[in-house]
Amino acid sequence: MKKTLVAAVAAILAVASCRGTSEEERLFSDDFWKDAVSYQNFSDPWDTLTDNTTVRIIKSDDRLFFRFDVEDTSFVYSKEINEEMDVAYGDRVEVFFSPYPQLGAKYFCTEIDPEGRCLDYSCVFEKKMDYDWSFSTQKIYSRIYDNGYTVITSFDKSEIDALI
Repeated sequence: MKKTLVAAVAAILAVASCRGTSEEERLFSDDFWKDAVSYQNFSDPWDTLTDNTTVRIIKSDDRLFFRFDVEDTSFVYSKEINEEMDVAYGDRVEVFFSPYPQLGAKYFCTEIDPEGRCLDYSCVFEKKMDYDWSFSTQKIYSRIYDNGYTVITSFDKSEIDALI
C-alpha cells in the first residue's frame, strides 16, 4: 500500500549512511527523544492512510531532528533502487521545509523509504521540481521491524536557516 506521511516544517538534505554507530544508537534511544514534540493521528489527501505513525521533532544547538515511528504490517518499498526517483513509488515519510506557511512559492523536500534511501528536491509552486537539488547536511538512519519501521533524519540548522 502506498502511503505518504507529510511533516511540514523548513530546511535541506544530504545522506549519510551510519548504521551501527554510537550516533545511531543514541538517536534510537528513548532518552534522546524524551523532550521532543510529538505528533500523531495523521491523515492523507486520499483517505487511505491505515498505519499508525508518530512523528517526534527535537532540536539541539546545531541540528534539527525528526523521528518517524511507522506501525504498518503491509508497507511497500523496492528492495533495489536504480535511481533516486524509485523512492517515490513506495511507502515513505516526508519532510517539507518552506519559508511560506502553505508551502507557497518555494519549498524543499526529502522523501525517505523504510531502508533510509531518500529522494530530495526543491520545488517552485506549482510542481516545478528540481531533482538535481539536494540537502547537503542531512543524515538518515532507519530500522525495519515486523510491525513497521522507524526513520530518523536530521539537518544542520544553519542549512535550514539559509533556505527559509
